[in-house]
Amino acid sequence: MEERAQSLLETNIGSDCDFLVGSEENKVLFKANKIFLTKASPVFERMLYGGLQPSYPIEVPDIEPEVFHLMLKYMYGCKWTFESNEQAVSVCYGAHKYMLKELLDRCVEYLWPCCVDDVWIALQCASLYYLNDLKKASLQIVQVNSHEFFASRNFEHLGKSSLIDILQLDYMNVTSEIEIFESVNQWAIAQCTEKGLIANERHLRNEVEDLIKYIRFLSMSSAEFAEGPGESDLLTTEEKLAILKTIVTNGNIPPPSNICPNWNPRKEAMM
Repeated sequence: MEERAQSLLETNIGSDCDFLVGSEENKVLFKANKIFLTKASPVFERMLYGGLQPSYPIEVPDIEPEVFHLMLKYMYGCKWTFESNEQAVSVCYGAHKYMLKELLDRCVEYLWPCCVDDVWIALQCASLYYLNDLKKASLQIVQVNSHEFFASRNFEHLGKSSLIDILQLDYMNVTSEIEIFESVNQWAIAQCTEKGLIANERHLRNEVEDLIKYIRFLSMSSAEFAEGPGESDLLTTEEKLAILKTIVTNGNIPPPSNICPNWNPRKEAMM
């Protein structure tokens, strides 16, 4: 049966729908059989057997031809394998778009992280396609291997939503909150550089505006705060003074409303 499906895909026997796939520079025409597509995908079912007759070829400019070909192999029941993490992420997009749940599960299985090097692309994919199990597994690795994670050059390219997820972790193996703050500072500088912006106070603050409330400044000593965040451009002068007053008065003077009220340091994460 599998060989028969492979033959049908390769020879286009019985094909009754066409797809023009790829961007302007790389378009490929694929012929397919509606039965295979609609059996696998409710999106294709609505597209091909809905109230309005589609105009052929159906254009698919947002998926690369090699990715669409792999998706066809899956829907036809042919043998196929991923060639790279990058390809798996691209297939994730197509599986998400056409509601191919089992194919999406295969992507997650392939991208499942085992070490810090695996986390970057897994977090990116989990964030884009709301893959909570994949995100949870990635964050568990970050918790245990926090030093390695923050020290990696890949950290500077981490998406903001993923960074927020990490900053909300209660368990992380870091020396102190200073390590986290310095990493966020370097991340903000890298974001400005990527956007061609000068890393000044205004631009840096724009990058971290949504992150400030997750950094536990109050878990720092007054000396740590003064020598670290107190010398940076991520906080305003008013915020620096207010936070320092809160620290030295042991909370008798409350911090600004946009500052994390948590005094507790991060807890140690166990293997």
